[in-house]
Amino acid sequence: MKKNQLDKTGRSYFWGLYAREEISALRVLVYNVVVLTLTLGFFFLWQFVLGNKLDLQNAAVPMSLVIGILALFWMLVYQDSAAARKT
Repeated sequence: MKKNQLDKTGRSYFWGLYAREEISALRVLVYNVVVLTLTLGFFFLWQFVLGNKLDLQNAAVPMSLVIGILALFWMLVYQDSAAARKT
C-alpha cells in the first residue's frame, strides 16, 4: 500500500468533502435576538397586560438570567474556538 505524499502546504490529496468551521455572524445575531425577544415579550406582558406596572424587579429577572446565560455560553464557545485555533 502506497503512503499518501504531502505537498508543500502540508495538505494531502484526497477525494471527498473538506469540512471547515465558519461561524455566521448573522445566524449568531438571529439566535440572540430570538432568545432575547422572548424575555422582552415577557417583560412587556408582565408590565402592561398583567397590570403590574410598579413591579419592575420580577419582570426583569428572566431577562437578566437569559443575558447572563447567553454571555456565559458565548464566552465558552469563543474560548473553545480560540483554543482550537492555537493547536
